[in-house]
Amino acid sequence: MSTGADWIAQHDLLRIDYAMLSITSTVFAMRAGIQLWRRRHIEAQDILLCIAFLAYLAFTILYIVITPIFFKIQALQAGQIAPWPTMMADIKFTSEVMWQSGMEYWTCLWFVKFSLLALYKKLLAGMPKAYLWTWWV
Repeated sequence: MSTGADWIAQHDLLRIDYAMLSITSTVFAMRAGIQLWRRRHIEAQDILLCIAFLAYLAFTILYIVITPIFFKIQALQAGQIAPWPTMMADIKFTSEVMWQSGMEYWTCLWFVKFSLLALYKKLLAGMPKAYLWTWWV
């Protein structure tokens, strides 16, 4: 980690990741279940939110995969362990995963935004044109 301090243990960080993944998956599954129960047809915001959830899922899984490598690098910097044989391959893998996780993060944020915009457009249907103009601005 960049601080070099033991500000959080690996198992605590992984527990937080698993908890956030569980909460998000539960809320998403409940939302999808309610839509199926009400037999609503699929709308644009549903598809956009599904893409955002898949991006979040990929983002979280990528971080779960590289968390042990981060803590090994931190232990190496602290002098607690010696360099391991696959260290350079692990660092290269971590760099690739960090790049991809950044892409997943922004994909998630943008698709949540697009989903909200689609919802607002639906809510503004039938309103005076001034509100629709405000929505586009």
